[in-house]
Amino acid sequence: MTFTSWLLTYQDARQAARAAFDQVAVLQAKVAELLESATWRIDGTPPDSETLVLIQLADGEVYPGYHDGNLWRYADAMPVSTHEVLAWRHMPAPHPIANQPA
Repeated sequence: MTFTSWLLTYQDARQAARAAFDQVAVLQAKVAELLESATWRIDGTPPDSETLVLIQLADGEVYPGYHDGNLWRYADAMPVSTHEVLAWRHMPAPHPIANQPA
């Protein structure tokens, strides 16, 4: 191996390492964002009015629903009346593969 070919290989390795380092930073930010969106809220602060979220009921069941004024409703607009809503969280983002045409 000549010095020139070694230098090119070294520079390629440095560029690859830098790209990998940059990608790790991007992925760390994405993980933090996903963890925040996946956090169940139990502080009593409801989401923005009529924002569809996941609600966890006292019986352990989870349903899509929304907060309407001072009333929780299922996604079909029926009021939640059988069990107390213990927590809510934002809906997960769709998986990227699901958005690709077949």
